[in-house]
Amino acid sequence: MRTADSDVVVFQSEAFSLDCPVEDGVAYDLPLGDDLAADLCERLIARYPEVVLRGPPDREDWGSVVYVESPGPYWLNVHWVPLNDGRSDTWSIQFMPVRGPMSALFSRAPRASASCAPLMNMVAAVLAADPEVFRNVRWLTDEEFSAEY
Repeated sequence: MRTADSDVVVFQSEAFSLDCPVEDGVAYDLPLGDDLAADLCERLIARYPEVVLRGPPDREDWGSVVYVESPGPYWLNVHWVPLNDGRSDTWSIQFMPVRGPMSALFSRAPRASASCAPLMNMVAAVLAADPEVFRNVRWLTDEEFSAEY
């Protein structure tokens, strides 16, 4: 259950590919969660018509990024969580407010728990609506996530 100081959600799911994608003949070192990010976008839009996405998820070398314009602007960082066996079905979504260059240079980043609460509540409802796909959902602070993973 999401609490007021949660910054990150971690869950297990076998519904999403653990294969390392190949792009331009080069294989990535880890699963990127492209299908999870796309699925999450579809579920958010279906449940919350007010959600506006800038486009499809962007692939990074560590996971996928979803740019949410409304409510927001926010970034959702979707990525696989490697555990001891290397084939974990554990995934994470981290929330970040989009900040302008001046704000990024001259002010401390706000905690996701405070600045991204509307989107976090939407994602919490999406995950809770399908407990067979999203299992063992846990909301953590950034510090708890860093200490555990």
